[in-house]
Amino acid sequence: MFDVLEITKLLAERSIPVTGASLADTTSPDKPRVYVFVPVHRDSDNRQQPSNLQLSRAKEELGLRGIDLDFVLTDGDRRDVEAGLRATLLHSFGSLIRNSFLSVAKQRATVWLDLKAGLDSTALNAITIKAQIFLNEVGLSLGEISSTAADNLPTSTSILLVIRRASPVTAPAIKTELQKGSLTVPSDDWLSRRLDLLRKHGSVVRNHDGSYALSYQALKQLGSGKDSESPDVNRLLRLATAGK
Repeated sequence: MFDVLEITKLLAERSIPVTGASLADTTSPDKPRVYVFVPVHRDSDNRQQPSNLQLSRAKEELGLRGIDLDFVLTDGDRRDVEAGLRATLLHSFGSLIRNSFLSVAKQRATVWLDLKAGLDSTALNAITIKAQIFLNEVGLSLGEISSTAADNLPTSTSILLVIRRASPVTAPAIKTELQKGSLTVPSDDWLSRRLDLLRKHGSVVRNHDGSYALSYQALKQLGSGKDSESPDVNRLLRLATAGK
């Protein structure tokens, strides 16, 4: 059986803090896997502390002592569930996952994975177990794991079209309009990253009040029309009505 005090002492000696109780997966009684909760934060240079290198070395050392250790990382600064889950999954499955996002409804969470490659059943099972342990610790249950390559996610064009119709428009309003079109937005962070990418590509302008509008470049690319179905005509009509 694993020794909690031994694990905690060794990790403390390597500047790796531990929070909460360690959990053991006893499905393999000969060598149970131990899950340890570690709070992480970013230093002034935006580097993760403790680093993934520190964590990997500690895991290897404990492995030599017959302890199969795995880390569940929590966001020590913001207590942000999505950030903590992302850190946990990227640490353990960085070769398979590029990013992850989280959406929650009625305490049930959907985990969205931006995959580098396809997952086999063994990898998916390992990711599922890790996500379940993390979410249980913060009072959530895992509903499902989905890929961001799903067909019903908003494309860059669909986001730009919403912004053209409603600009200047805030991110929450963009999310609402996309969902009205039966599109799935994995999380606010996912949308924020997509908007930031469009801004860096010169397609979107972010105003001082946080709202978004299309750049001249994007307007040219999307084209326009002059009849009653034109989104630009509809927008002008909407603005004129709002001003009365």
